[in-house]
Formats: sequence, structure tokens, C-alpha cells
Amino acid sequence: MSAGNPTLAVTPDHERLFDWIVRGGTCDGLPRLVEGFARAQASASPAETAALVAEYGLPREAVRSDHLGSAAVWAALLDDMPVATMLRSLATMTRVGVLAPGSAGAATVAARLGDAGRIRRARLHPVGVLAALRAYAAGRGLRGPRRWEPVAEVVDALDAAFATAFGNVEPTGRRLLLALDVSVSMAWGTSRASRA
Repeated sequence: MSAGNPTLAVTPDHERLFDWIVRGGTCDGLPRLVEGFARAQASASPAETAALVAEYGLPREAVRSDHLGSAAVWAALLDDMPVATMLRSLATMTRVGVLAPGSAGAATVAARLGDAGRIRRARLHPVGVLAALRAYAAGRGLRGPRRWEPVAEVVDALDAAFATAFGNVEPTGRRLLLALDVSVSMAWGTSRASRA
């Protein structure tokens, strides 16, 4: 890094990447993933995007938003999808048809959630798995009108993964007190100021 040209680049490769991010241009000499991203952003159809996802191992963030309604794109994304991302995407994959009773997608999800080593490496917390289970099994989101029909084998796999994820929790060795206020005031929609 020269005094006349301050840069955050650690190497010339980083500098080329930063220059592409800011100015665009060709992907020559950049990591293969960048080329895949650029091609996915320019793709004309969801089928072409699905092929690019498979070819380059692209994540969801590299896909044009107007192609994220395609079952083919989500099926391609599922191939290399990390477990934590998969938990967040279950409802979408069900809505677009990748996850259906007896489908290859549902079998893939069930197998990954049944893999204790994968659950451990992903460092999934049981509360996170429980939240995913409850949200997916409900068949609707808390916000917005989105609905889906939960797939039983996915729900069962989430339930089993919840128990498996307890292996990721390290005991503190301390005694803890959890106090909950379950009085009627907890049901009030708004706070009420007391009158003097």
C-alpha cells in the first residue's frame, strides 16, 4: 500500500476485486464465483439461473429476485445449501414446490436434518431449530399473507433435529433461575399508565 494510493486491498487480487465491485467491468482474473454472480445477474430465465447455480455453486444472494419464484432455482440452491440457510428457506421451498410429500427435495432436507455430524458442524442451537419447527409447522408466517402446506416428513425431521441439536449446547455448570410473569397484565395489548 503506497502513501499516495491508500487502499484496503491486502493483495493485488483483492484490489482487482474491489475495483470490480466499485466500477464493474469484466470478470477476467477474478474468482470464479464472481463470474457466476455476474452471469446469474444477466441471465434471461430461471432455467438458465438454475443451471448457473449448479455450475458455480451460487448462493441465494447471487440470484436475481425475479428468479426466486422458480422451483428449478430453489432445487439447484438446495444442492449446496448450508443447514442454517435451509432452515430459513423451508417455507419458500415448500411454496414453490421443491418440498412436497415424497419429493426428492423433502428427502434431501430430511437426510440433512437427520445427520448429527452436519447439525454439529452447523452449530445449530436447539432453540433455533425449535423456532424453525414451530414456524414451518404453522404453515404461515407471522408477518404477511404467505402460506404453505407443511410436509410431514420435514416436520418430523425438524422434530428429530431439535433433539439432536442439544448436543451443541455446552452446560454452564451454574444454576439458573428463569422467572416468567404469567399474570393477566401480560395479555394487555398496550401499557397502561397509572393514575395519580
